[in-house]
Amino acid sequence: MRKTFKEIDTSLPTKEQLQELQPMMTSTNGRRILRSLFLETVGMNVLELGVSRPVFTLKDRNIVKEGITYWSIKNLYFSYDHVPGFEYQFAKDVFGSWEHWQLLVESGDLVREYIEAWRDEMTIRLQARALESLFKTALFEGSKGTPAARYLADRGWEVKRGRPSKDEVEREKKIAAGVHDEVQKDIERLGLALVK
Repeated sequence: MRKTFKEIDTSLPTKEQLQELQPMMTSTNGRRILRSLFLETVGMNVLELGVSRPVFTLKDRNIVKEGITYWSIKNLYFSYDHVPGFEYQFAKDVFGSWEHWQLLVESGDLVREYIEAWRDEMTIRLQARALESLFKTALFEGSKGTPAARYLADRGWEVKRGRPSKDEVEREKKIAAGVHDEVQKDIERLGLALVK
């Protein structure tokens, strides 16, 4: 789902503009263009011959060269709310098909590395939003917030697996010792005595 107009950068192309660009994303024989879609990966011979021109840039912002706007594919990617790996609406709106997006994702070059980095960033963004929501629930929802608070206190977002490594055990001991020291300092500061 794409964000509302108020939430998105006005320097993004409209759906109509994207539809106008889609014919430029296939070659004259109907094959889907991959590397030549991006200003940074297009071959110089393609530019010189004028066979096709790039449509997007891999940069964080749009680039205007000789009166032509190269849209930032990263900005487009982040203008949609989607789960990484399930970018269907983005693919349909931008490339006109899911298959074209999959070819880019599976390509073995620089573009694939960018897509993987965007997916990682999107995952972190989604997790951060979810944790913020849980945090608000834990603080303001009374008894409804108890499970959320427990999840946060137990660091439920961390992947649990088998036996922890020695480094992880040491790290946890240091954290626990730090928490114990902080509690001890608070108790002393407040003038309380710990009953044993």
